[in-house]
Amino acid sequence: MSTLLGSCDVMDAVDALEFRYESLPDLTGQTAVITGCSSGLGAATALELARKGARVLCLGRKEEKTRDVIGQITNETGNNKLEFIHCDLLSLASVQAAAETVLSKNVPVNMLILNAGVIGSPTEMQRSQDGIEVTWATNHLSHFLLTILLIPLLERSIGQGAPTRVVSVSSISQSMTGYREGIRFDAYDDAAEYKFLHRYAETKLANILMSRELQRRVEEKYGAGVPFYSNSCHPGIVNTAMGEDHVRPWLKNVVSGVKRIFMTTPNQGAKSIVYLAASSDVQTLNLRGKFYIDRARPSRPGDLCPAASDMDLAKRLWEWSFDVVRGKGVKV
Repeated sequence: MSTLLGSCDVMDAVDALEFRYESLPDLTGQTAVITGCSSGLGAATALELARKGARVLCLGRKEEKTRDVIGQITNETGNNKLEFIHCDLLSLASVQAAAETVLSKNVPVNMLILNAGVIGSPTEMQRSQDGIEVTWATNHLSHFLLTILLIPLLERSIGQGAPTRVVSVSSISQSMTGYREGIRFDAYDDAAEYKFLHRYAETKLANILMSRELQRRVEEKYGAGVPFYSNSCHPGIVNTAMGEDHVRPWLKNVVSGVKRIFMTTPNQGAKSIVYLAASSDVQTLNLRGKFYIDRARPSRPGDLCPAASDMDLAKRLWEWSFDVVRGKGVKV
């Protein structure tokens, strides 16, 4: 197991029966864009793609931590084609600036991995720099904007006939929104309606719906045979830093110990992400608009709530997302 990502544990025996990172094709000449690479799933994903030769653009707000991760990955893999790009998902202007930096590289984006995510405060609704509730801002709206702005580079990859993938990191908790309709667009910014776990679940449902609507729109434009694969996944219950900001200082060591015992490592959790981003199975099996669960396994009946398959809701989400970002002064 990688020295960067922690030691082995019992789950490795299970992983031996599943997708192996070693089975990935050579990714030399391909470019991946990943959000949230300072630790956890993003760092694990960047490592495995870099190990296969990909150029990796690491988007995030924690520059020092991300550069440290990049240095460790370079030392471990010998790949020096990793770059840090500042991107604060709590600021739509920062997302725009990051997209402009990526666009300035003037290279096709073959893999776009929308990984970064947060769980909001359990006690009060908080807002982004644009006045948007932080869970919606980070988990969906900023990723939506980034995707829209990078479409020219995704289309360039498509135009070269290269398999082009977008992976949205969602969660099995998408079924726990608390609303029969799945998403309450009229309540997304209402402090009186704020329940942090319901809000998180709504945004994870939004990740799945956006992934499927993106696939539909690309196929509508280019045809059903286009080499474009937009999928989403649940990485499992993974030991990451998510939610630690809301843990009382005196409890952090206890929580950390419990997480190490009962949660999988980021290296294991990243398997579904890396599989959907880079495995040749994605083309062979024609995986489009799918939802995968942990250890690169296809979802089973009952894993998804009915709203996750509601394409009318997906279309409404897409249009609503445009309305929200435009309402904040973003020209898209």
